[in-house]
Amino acid sequence: MELKKQVDVCVVGAGHAGCEAALACARLGLQTVIFTVSVDSIALMPCNPNVGGSSKGHLVRELDALGGEMGKNIDKTFIQSKMLNVSKGPAVHSLRAQADKAEYSRAMRKVLENQDNLLIKQAEVCELLWEETEDHKKKITGVKTFTGAIYECKAVVLCTGTYLRARWESKCVVLRQELLPEWISVLLIFLKWKSSSEMRKWFLFLFPQTLNLYRKNRLPVG
Repeated sequence: MELKKQVDVCVVGAGHAGCEAALACARLGLQTVIFTVSVDSIALMPCNPNVGGSSKGHLVRELDALGGEMGKNIDKTFIQSKMLNVSKGPAVHSLRAQADKAEYSRAMRKVLENQDNLLIKQAEVCELLWEETEDHKKKITGVKTFTGAIYECKAVVLCTGTYLRARWESKCVVLRQELLPEWISVLLIFLKWKSSSEMRKWFLFLFPQTLNLYRKNRLPVG
């Protein structure tokens, strides 16, 4: 029997972006469902358990100003915090907090579970459903999971991060062995550029030639 359910918004992925998107939609009164392949990986930080810092600290502050949850969650679960670049001017000072990875994930999951208008589904979305309108434009109508369940909706938010089609293939690209001498004979002379404009000129000259040579000499194996 085919399962069909109607909601307003489907959010695919329950990482940092997915959690914020789902909470924002639900708090606006929209019936929202968030999909994750595992509820144990909600807001998971597999490699970098830090929030803030020079690169993304401003994003966390913007989320916080707009009512997001990341700043509140790290306040509850951080192990230590440090102000970076204190030896420099105040314009580059940046607060970074190190999180308890497991506790951060559990706390964010609790927020999602207690949020009105929000449903967590442990499922893999494998297909986007759409239809063609009268003016020949494509309109999203829902998503389909691996088990065949269909969730009809008005909007789909894709927050898959680096995991969208990020699968290791057995085939790889290598250079033809017989053409390696041609590569070795190519001399790249690094000049002592006097200006950035001169550096840009040489880059635009060398890069296309190198790229074309690579494409000509490669072949798939596996």
